[in-house]
Parts: sequence; structure tokens; C-alpha cells
Amino acid sequence: MKKKSKNLIKFLLIVITLVYLFVLLIFPNFYLLWEAFKPGLKTFYLSSTTHYALCALRNTGLVVSLSLLITLPLGILTSITLVRDKFFGRKFLNGLVDLPFAAPAAIGAFALMSTYGPRGLLGALLDPLGIKIVFALPGMILATVFVTLPFIIREVGPLLEELGREAEDAARTLGASRWQTLRWVTLPSLKEGIIDGISLSFSRALGEFGAILIISGNISGVTQTMPIYIYDAYIDFHMEEAYTGAVVLIALSLAGRFLLELWRKNKKI
Repeated sequence: MKKKSKNLIKFLLIVITLVYLFVLLIFPNFYLLWEAFKPGLKTFYLSSTTHYALCALRNTGLVVSLSLLITLPLGILTSITLVRDKFFGRKFLNGLVDLPFAAPAAIGAFALMSTYGPRGLLGALLDPLGIKIVFALPGMILATVFVTLPFIIREVGPLLEELGREAEDAARTLGASRWQTLRWVTLPSLKEGIIDGISLSFSRALGEFGAILIISGNISGVTQTMPIYIYDAYIDFHMEEAYTGAVVLIALSLAGRFLLELWRKNKKI
């Protein structure tokens, strides 16, 4: 009787999981693909190569890649500092790292706009120098770094604590400098955490909407990223462009995940 009960529970859990996957993931995404390609490959190609679509794709690539170039080294060094070093205010700084998780991304973007915008404290000083942050690519990158940096820190930090300092201390005892220890001992041991952090940051940067919508000004053909392009196409009832943009975004996400998995299987950092 107990075995039958366990089998029934197992069967129900499997059914619930399959229903969830079908209702929220499989059916909506297959329907999206169907709608995107239903008008034909030529229409899909034309929709994906318009000036506005290509601009959104270019901006998405720049924002994702440049923000990762900033968050990766900054996140790793911040994690090492918070875990390995003891200093005044460390607990406060450690808590501050989670601010983007607690506060809506739009608030962070608004804070950046208030600081670096034309009427902001620093924006008023930068504007005469021809340096534009808000309504331009630099502001979009800053907003993306704001929302993605914690993912690197929170993936690498716990792994550092789990690994301990024995290997690093041994390397220093053998004469390795701090940077040599970081390169040849610390970083290889953090590979899994780094890849997981990059994966989460990449996904968040690729799909970030609220923060970039505010700080970019949503200028069509200039500062739009792909999520904003899809939103604008949808509310303007340009459904072919919206479906096409969504498929392109899915393809970018899958390609990124595929490359990260290849890196994960590679033995070298």
C-alpha cells in the first residue's frame, strides 16, 4: 500500500511538472516560433533586417558584452575583497551589494539619471565637456552593470568561502605573488562560480527592460535594445516585428548558454 502511495505521488509530481512546462514554456514558445515564421522566411528576414531591428540588435550586443567586461573582473575582485580581507564597513558593503536585488531596477536607473542626467549633479559638469551618459550607450551600460554585478559577486563569494585559503597560502609560501596566486590558483578553482555568475548576468543583461527603458530614453533607431524594440513593436501592433525580435532574442540567449556550456566543459579557465 505504501509503495502504491509513493508511486501515485511520484506520478502526480511528474504530471504537475509536465503541465507546468507545457503551459508556461513549451506551448507559448512554440506558438511564438509559429507566428514568427508563419508569414514565410522572406518576411522574417525583412523584419529582422530593418534599420530599427539592426540598431536594437547592435545595442543589445554592445550593452551585454561591455557590461560583462566590467562586471566580471569587478565582481570577482569585490568577492575576493569581501571574503578574504577584513576592514571597517565590510558588513555594510556586503549588504549593499544586494541593493539591486531589493530595489527595482527602475529606481537604480532613475538614480543614475538624477546624477548623470543633464540636470544632475555630475551631468551638468560633464555636458559642457561633450560627455553624454544619459540617453546614450554609457548610461545603458551603467544601468546594466548596476543590475547584473550582484550575480557575479553572489556566485563567486560563497565558493571562495567554501574553498578556504589553504591552496592560496601554500602558493604564497612557495614565493608566488598575490597576482600570480590569483591567476594560477584562485581563478581556476572559481571556474564554476564564474561561469554561473556570467550565465545569470548574461541572461539578466540580455532581457533587461525597465532600467534601460528609463535611462536610454527609448529613442527608436538610436538607443533601443531588443527587449524595448519588441515592446514598442507590440504596442504599435507591428506583430511581425515583435515576433521576429522575440525569436532573435531567444536565439541570442541559446547561443550564449551554448558557449558557456562549452567553456564549462573546457578544463582550462
